[in-house]
Amino acid sequence: MTDLRERFDQYHQVEVPDLWDQIEERAATKSLEPVPIRRRRPLVVALAAFISVLVAAVGFLIARSDTEPAPTGTQPPPTVDEQGGPVSSPDELLSGWQQAKGTAGFWLNDLAVGADGLIAVSDGTGDLPGIWTSTDGLHWDMLRPPNVAPAAASGQLEGITAGGPGWVAVGHDTIAGGTLGTKGAAAVWTSPNGRTWSRVPHTPALEGTGHTVFMWDVATDGQTLVAVGTEGISDNEWQAALWTSPDGLTWTRVDGFGLQTTHLSSIARFGSDFVAVGAARCDDGSECGAVWTSVDGQAWNQMLIDEPLRKVTAWDGRLVAIGHHVWTSEDARTWTKRPIPDFQPTVRPTGPELSWLTDVEDVGSGVLVVGLSQVPVGDPDDPQYDGRTLGSPIAWYTEDATTWTDLSSAFPGDAELSSIHAPASQVFVGAYMHTTNGLLVWDSTAP
Repeated sequence: MTDLRERFDQYHQVEVPDLWDQIEERAATKSLEPVPIRRRRPLVVALAAFISVLVAAVGFLIARSDTEPAPTGTQPPPTVDEQGGPVSSPDELLSGWQQAKGTAGFWLNDLAVGADGLIAVSDGTGDLPGIWTSTDGLHWDMLRPPNVAPAAASGQLEGITAGGPGWVAVGHDTIAGGTLGTKGAAAVWTSPNGRTWSRVPHTPALEGTGHTVFMWDVATDGQTLVAVGTEGISDNEWQAALWTSPDGLTWTRVDGFGLQTTHLSSIARFGSDFVAVGAARCDDGSECGAVWTSVDGQAWNQMLIDEPLRKVTAWDGRLVAIGHHVWTSEDARTWTKRPIPDFQPTVRPTGPELSWLTDVEDVGSGVLVVGLSQVPVGDPDDPQYDGRTLGSPIAWYTEDATTWTDLSSAFPGDAELSSIHAPASQVFVGAYMHTTNGLLVWDSTAP
């Protein structure tokens, strides 16, 4: 739990320290599944610190108004609510939350909906990837052998989408090699039905040439799968990584991102484009945000904005992304900052008190933005200070990106919110609550 917590902290910062620190972490990210024009997804900023501030980490789910493209395997097309989610007003979300059964220790990173129910991915346990299933959203089970073949070593899954033989999940695991004796490699798992999974064998394209590689998110246009992530070139040097696949089984690394873009944490479908976001080095050496767009996943165009971004999703004919702040765009090229009144983000090394946003999702009539605040337990200036913090939730809702409603009081006071998803009639939010982590569920059909 300690390692997971440290990883989560790093995953959602915004300066670039050491990625091993950070991914003994997770950032942005999030995974995003594809959507026609309403799609989402979602990492790290420590790489996560920078890696944007990315978001992964973890786990809180709510929303996806997007519709998943039809799988090419035996899995029927996902049955996602095409209206964008079940919420018609922010007042509905002020009550009715409950912790899903079986999710203690469940650090949710992404979620998809299929004909057989819900599929979620999370950090792994031992040599098993974190793949969870549910028929009602309230009771969850982690898949185990023989449904899931053991991985080569510990790792975690960050994103899932329909595609390939049916379903494709991406993340990273640990293999032998690298400057530290072990190295992180990008990992891909596939399933024909959401219930039986196998890992795609490691290849040079997934292992990279550096000492660690991570996949943070994946999206598809129904023909091509595109995954985004980052690769460590040295102990303190990172570059963005992007892969494409026609079937989820064979992956090719796309070149041309270079060291200026240090990581890509989230990818979504928007109209006919793939849109990927992350972080980059500006010409003056400072950190800034990177937005890349592509029609085919091969040729990409880059735009820079003022701050690193960790998540992006489609919302009502536009894009909405989060970094330190909320940003919107009508065309993926011109971006507008949307300040939230009474919210002031802070990140290390500004000080021991932190507040940052971790995820954003279309939940119906508007979007929900979640995050967390932390205060130190003890005096950070004391040489004996052990780094412990106490967290509290951040949750804001808007229908126009101008007027915001604070929904933080709807969640447990010690909950640190990390990811959100809203398919069908439910909204899922992943939470770390100090004594445990788990999944919070709001159900529009509940009395």
